[in-house]
Amino acid sequence: MALALRERGVSVTEFSLHLPSLDEVFSALTGTARRSGAPSDTDEETSA
Repeated sequence: MALALRERGVSVTEFSLHLPSLDEVFSALTGTARRSGAPSDTDEETSA
C-alpha cells in the first residue's frame, strides 16, 4: 500500500496496523457495543 501511494507522489512517513479487540469484532458483527461495567478482554483478572 505504501508503495502504491509513493508511486502516486504521496509521501508516507508512518504506517500502522493493529488486530481488532474482541469488543471491536463483536461491535462490527452485531452492530451493538458491549454493556458498560462488563469486563473487557483487556481487563486483568483479580484473585481473592
